[in-house]
Amino acid sequence: MRQSMKLLGRIIAMLVIFSLAGISHAINIDNNDNLSVSPISSPSSGSDFDKLRVKFLGFLKSIKTDMPFTTTQYVKEWVLKDWETQQDDYQIINVSSKNTVNKGHIPNTVNIPLEDLLTDINLKKLDSMMTNIVYSDSFHTSVTASVIFNLLEYKSYKLSFNANEWSLPNNSDKGFEQTFSYSIYGGKDTSNITYDLPETANTNIALDKLLISRYISKVSNKKTVFSSAQVKKIIDNWEWSQEKYQIISVLNEKHFEMGHLQGAINIPIFNLMNEDQLKRIDPNKTTLIYCKSGDLAQVSATLLNMLGYNAVNIRYGMTGWENKLISEK
Repeated sequence: MRQSMKLLGRIIAMLVIFSLAGISHAINIDNNDNLSVSPISSPSSGSDFDKLRVKFLGFLKSIKTDMPFTTTQYVKEWVLKDWETQQDDYQIINVSSKNTVNKGHIPNTVNIPLEDLLTDINLKKLDSMMTNIVYSDSFHTSVTASVIFNLLEYKSYKLSFNANEWSLPNNSDKGFEQTFSYSIYGGKDTSNITYDLPETANTNIALDKLLISRYISKVSNKKTVFSSAQVKKIIDNWEWSQEKYQIISVLNEKHFEMGHLQGAINIPIFNLMNEDQLKRIDPNKTTLIYCKSGDLAQVSATLLNMLGYNAVNIRYGMTGWENKLISEK
């Protein structure tokens, strides 16, 4: 009896200590009355969703001072002009299909189609000590691939305007589909509606690769970019379509106030992975995302889709919406 009371006292003491420390533990007792303690993971702080959120937050912080985009001029004049030397530091990767690449590509290109990115044979083509210049036949595919490479810790930059300035054939970035600009609205974002965070599938140590594999499979079979004309139809019927869609500007507050799409809320990209901002996104709706030109919106859509949201980029962003840029050649 005395031994049992002593054991009970030890258990109560441990529970009090763990409670004060804010730690959850399981206390186990074997046949010899020996105690062992094992931690119980907290769903709120140790969930896969939160692990990914924190990882993506770190990625966004890293690109705040080093945007993952580069120019044709830089690649031509710095990388390719002295390729004999630069090939030790750079890889040029086209993530289009093999058939597309065979019809034309930038010199010294390595082909790793997006849908096959995580195969062993293609991962072996990557060197973590080198910098990747990524392009494709469409801007959203190359941005998505660049984000994935960076998350896998392969330093990568998406080639701005893809390979248009090389005049490659079959490039799907043909320019804007409308010949006039669509309406924008001024003012601050005053919305305060919040939603529950989505549940990210439970995974194991291979969390990143498994999640990325699922995402690639999803985007390979589903449209992840809407044109301005498609979004215009949605906004024109906003009274009904807002039940299915949400619009998010990832521009900073100043640019949002200067002009934004009807019904849009503002979550600047570098705040996107903050938990309070994620709660403003409805996981049960299709989220239409835009920025100035489309690149950062595609970065945002890629990360949100991996977290379990259904995010779609608005092609060419505000530039396309207002038709302010000369069509790409």
